[in-house]
Amino acid sequence: MGNTLITPTQVANEALAILRSNLVYKNLVHTDFSPEFIPKVGATVNVRVPASLTAQDFVQGTNASAQDVTETYVPVVLNRHKDVTVALTTQDKTLKIRDFAKQIIEPAVIPIAEAIDTDIAVKLYEKAASSVSGNSSSTDLTDIAGLVKKLDINKAPTGQRSLVVGPEHKYRYIKLPNLSYNMNAGDDSALRRADMGDVYGLRSYMSQLTPASSADTPGTLAAATYNVASGDTDKVDIAAASIAEGTYEIGDGFIYNGTIYRFTTNGALTSNAAANIATSPAFPANVASIAAVVLPASSSLAFHRNALALATRTLELPEGAAKSAIANFEGISIRVVYDYDWKSKSDIISFDVLYGVKELRTGLIAKLVG
Repeated sequence: MGNTLITPTQVANEALAILRSNLVYKNLVHTDFSPEFIPKVGATVNVRVPASLTAQDFVQGTNASAQDVTETYVPVVLNRHKDVTVALTTQDKTLKIRDFAKQIIEPAVIPIAEAIDTDIAVKLYEKAASSVSGNSSSTDLTDIAGLVKKLDINKAPTGQRSLVVGPEHKYRYIKLPNLSYNMNAGDDSALRRADMGDVYGLRSYMSQLTPASSADTPGTLAAATYNVASGDTDKVDIAAASIAEGTYEIGDGFIYNGTIYRFTTNGALTSNAAANIATSPAFPANVASIAAVVLPASSSLAFHRNALALATRTLELPEGAAKSAIANFEGISIRVVYDYDWKSKSDIISFDVLYGVKELRTGLIAKLVG
């Protein structure tokens, strides 16, 4: 017999467990979480950046120079409010909590986890201070060694470094005998399932959300540079491309202000430019010409934990809802709210998360492109 007394607290706790087990990038960056309510989406919080101290020479018979342990603060705008709302039938309400988790909670929460990881990955790629061009003829880990070199040169601390490869790079590198491939960790979390072991001091993982073109065969524009600007309503103009007659495919695109814009039509450049290309989502108006952060055919990201911050805050429980609950743990919080739609005669349940992402030290990020 089904359990008809599944409470919002049970649902929130189960939703949080599912959310945490499906995150990869979130567990590799600096997190800032406080349980207090932030009154509105768009609020700004100050995230502490760990202090940076230097080793000084000490001369016998003199006094040591004390350094102030001054932690700087970086403002992070909580402008990402992700929500999934579903309608519950009478049959759904009679499910046991295990069935309820599989049929209702999991399908609702996994897209939120993917949205969080995508936002982190996109920001890392967009703000990376260093870039390594992949060598398609290489038969070893030289490209990854190049990422390590970039981090070393930028004085990234040697601990808490991570490498997240995209599917194309994973397929290539796991075939090499000198890569420690450790996917069978006996844990159901996404982070453990994605674990590929240590590579040159980088704890390595795979994520399908690492920014790249989604076209089966990317156009030649995916390996070029170009500027973007607002075109006609919801369209984008391309100018000053590094190739005169490059092609673009559905799924190719670029990053602007933390968001991926993918082309929804195929086309080609004329004299290093193209006008009024449709994108998904629609490109905003009044954007002057800027250099695009182009989505390559494939990519990987190497970074230190303090390169980027994920800030989350607990949303307030609504006064008008009869049933609601919040669950939070280790830098992530999710709210569950029940309601009733008298028009459809069904119960409504929403899952939502409030957060923001912000780069802290771009020199601690290097990307492998192509």
